[in-house]
Amino acid sequence: MKKTLKLPTVTFHQNNRLEIMDYFENVPREKLEIGKGYVYDDCVWKYTDKPLVFAQKYPAISFNERGEIVTQTDANGKILTIETVLTDRLDMIVNQTTEDMDFRKENDVTPHASSTAVYIPEIKESDDFLKKLIKTVFLIKKVPTTKYRKKLSKAYAFSNLFQGLNNETKISTTVWQTWIEIIGIDAVIILKDSGSDDEDPIDKYIVYKSRNDSTTIVDKEDIISHLSKECL
Repeated sequence: MKKTLKLPTVTFHQNNRLEIMDYFENVPREKLEIGKGYVYDDCVWKYTDKPLVFAQKYPAISFNERGEIVTQTDANGKILTIETVLTDRLDMIVNQTTEDMDFRKENDVTPHASSTAVYIPEIKESDDFLKKLIKTVFLIKKVPTTKYRKKLSKAYAFSNLFQGLNNETKISTTVWQTWIEIIGIDAVIILKDSGSDDEDPIDKYIVYKSRNDSTTIVDKEDIISHLSKECL
């Protein structure tokens, strides 16, 4: 099955950040942003204002003097496929998880990560809010965890993630990012004033989107229209 990206998004290919905005052919030339990424011919390219004399860290796309699309490989002579971008996003996080990072406790009685049965998690009062959200996704999906094991390149990585979800370990932001990637979730987080700081309140909303790792400050009167677009 042909793999696709939800756009906009961000990639960290070879530890170099690139924001991927849209499909190249969908954006008028005058609205293309120099230095941003675009999808063209099932690959990701960094847009430049003209063809490069020397290759850079990302494959490049531009127009020549005749207005023709020009694509160029990176400094290693390679292109960046959509499949590679999807793999990079997971591997970047998984590589931060080593084999000895075992989140299990000896006396814990937890479900097995390799079970083919539908995973029905127990949401505990002691769970942090990130863990509660992930468990709720599984309660809605009603799927076995084996569906997601193959998405991680290291055999032990999913087992550690799964055990951490079911014991008393708090979930880190790195683990949270891994989970939402492999179970196919975009997160939109909203911060607003609680009313408890009378001296220095904030009169705006702060909206974070996991899809493209972006933070936006939104006026109160615009928050409903903003969210209606971001949550579609």
